[in-house]
This record gives sequence, structure tokens and C-alpha cells, in this order.
Amino acid sequence: MRTLLAVLVVFVGACGGDTDGGGAASSPTPREKPATSTDLAGEWQRDDGPHKAIFYEDGTFVVDENPQLIYTAHPAAKGTFEVDDGAITFTSKGSEICQPRDTWVWEASLLQDGRLRTVVVEDGQGYCEIGLGNEWTWERDS
Repeated sequence: MRTLLAVLVVFVGACGGDTDGGGAASSPTPREKPATSTDLAGEWQRDDGPHKAIFYEDGTFVVDENPQLIYTAHPAAKGTFEVDDGAITFTSKGSEICQPRDTWVWEASLLQDGRLRTVVVEDGQGYCEIGLGNEWTWERDS
């Protein structure tokens, strides 16, 4: 069984991520701005590996560490998302890894160069447990 972005990302404490030691997200710097749902719309590739996330304009998402599976009916994580002042709240609709109604939150900001910076601030359960404080950067893939 694939490990989620807890492998995935969601995804993967083991995939590596930076923490600030306290598990709390750092505030965006002056060179960052809190992400909005409009900013997120599209496909994103994580800088440090094969993980891919797609945020749709209708408020749904899919994420997987295998870019080939993200377009199938069986991605590691899928569901809905809401954005409030840069905080993305994910709610699973059931997937290969995450249980239905599981939730987790990332703080998200856009860097000056257009990349997306995310920090896990509330964790999911079971295989959707990513690890508080894990931080990743993503590049727009579409």
C-alpha cells in the first residue's frame, strides 16, 4: 500500500521536510503573500520529489506521490479544500490512503518567484498523518 503523502505528502513525514523545532508554522515574510483559492488553482509539483497536487476551481483536489496515479480514480488523497487567509483546510472524500472526512491544514503562501510554500499546521489521521511542521515548496506545473 502506498504511503501517503505521509508519504505524499500528505503526505510524508518520511519524505522529508523542514521543521522549525516547535511544529508551528512561521508567518509569511514580506516576500510572501497568503495563498488564495485562485492562486492555488492548477497543477503543482513538489520541488523535492515526484509529489504532485492539483487544485481545481470547484474546490476539489487530488494529491499523489506517483504523478501517473493522480489522473486516475485512485490517487493517494482526494477531496475538497477551502482557503481562509492562506490556511488550506483539506477534507478527504475517501481515497487509496485517506479515510472519508479526515481533515488536515496547511499554511500556504506564494513566494516572489511564484512558487508555493506550504507548512503542515494540523495533521490528518492514520496514513494521512504527515507530520506537523513539515514544510515544502511547490512549482506550478500548469
